Amino acid sequence: MEPVPLITLVVRGLMEYRDISKQGRQFSYKWPMYFLVAASFWNFLGAGIFGFLINLPIINFYEHGTYLTMHHGHTAMFGTYGMLSIALLLFSWRGLVEKEYWRDGILKLSFWGLNGGLFLLAFATLLPVGSIQTWIAFKEGYWVARSADFFEKGIIVFLGTFRIIPDVIIIALGVVPLAYFLITTYPHLRAVEIKDGESVWERLGIEL
Repeated sequence: MEPVPLITLVVRGLMEYRDISKQGRQFSYKWPMYFLVAASFWNFLGAGIFGFLINLPIINFYEHGTYLTMHHGHTAMFGTYGMLSIALLLFSWRGLVEKEYWRDGILKLSFWGLNGGLFLLAFATLLPVGSIQTWIAFKEGYWVARSADFFEKGIIVFLGTFRIIPDVIIIALGVVPLAYFLITTYPHLRAVEIKDGESVWERLGIEL
């Protein structure tokens, strides 16, 4: 049940986005919302589905500590909390940066770089290795699946080497563009209107 509240929140956000778009107005928080959608997606998939499956007692008995555990961990933690943190960061940043310096294009690149790389990492490397490892643990024993001989098998070496591709995508197309966006927009933050020690209420003309 953990992903349900976040999913309903995202659905509500998408409905608001659709209504604003129908009115012909620009939605200023498009990419913060998309990262929130990504957090909901990975929460449901990584924590809800994969977390539930590997914690079934009969499955966990054979797979615990294998790459299936890593598969669940990467998709749940990186997808859920990582995307959620970026969504909250960009939501706050959107209100601080002057509008003319906000660039959606680089955020789009970062969004697809992070999510595409994570998807490829999860389903092209961790899941296949974890499935093979769990099957060997079931057929031949857990110690065989964790031995050095297993990790020296041709297919495992290939999948382990192939992992450099999603890693590079995440870093080069996801992390670097996001970092570049934050660094280049930092000098263009809106001027502080409330000084240190100044009463917000007095600035607004409200007597308490």
